[in-house]
Amino acid sequence: MMATKTKTTTVKKASTRTRKVVPTAELYIVNGGEAKFDKAHGFKKSVSPIYGVEEYSWTGKLTKGEVKFVRPTGTSVPTNNIYNSGITLIGKALHAFSIHNALVVTAEGSCDQIITYGNPDTKLEYVGDEEVHTVYVRVYDNANGGDLNDRWIALSID
Repeated sequence: MMATKTKTTTVKKASTRTRKVVPTAELYIVNGGEAKFDKAHGFKKSVSPIYGVEEYSWTGKLTKGEVKFVRPTGTSVPTNNIYNSGITLIGKALHAFSIHNALVVTAEGSCDQIITYGNPDTKLEYVGDEEVHTVYVRVYDNANGGDLNDRWIALSID
C-alpha cells in the first residue's frame, strides 16, 4: 500500500477592519466641493526660501469656483469672523483668484499685491486656467499677544 501526501492550502480572508484616516497636514484646500482631509488635498509645510517664515504649498489641478483653505477641524483660514482678517494676493494670484464681498486695497508701493479685508460673507474664487498649479499660503496670526487665530493669509500661485 502506498502512502499518499495531502497538500494543505491556506486561504487568507480579506480584512473587514477599516482604518481611520488621520490627517497629517495642518492645512487643506477645498475647491468646488466638500472638504476632503486626505493626502491629495493636504498642504506640505516648509520654510519659505523668500520670506524665511513657515509656508504651506500644494500642487494639484484647480477648477473654476470657490476655494477655501481649512484646518483639519474644518475651520476656515482666514477666519473672516474677527476684526482685521483677510487675504493678500501676490503676483500671479492677482489674476488667478477673485475675491467677493471684501474691502480691496492696493498695497502701497507695490504693483503686484492687493490686500483684502474680509468678513463672514467674503468668498475666494479661482478664475484661472483649469490646470495643475502650485499654491503657496503663508498664515499669519494676531500680532498682539500671540493668539493663534488664523486671521490672515498671503496667497501666491505658480
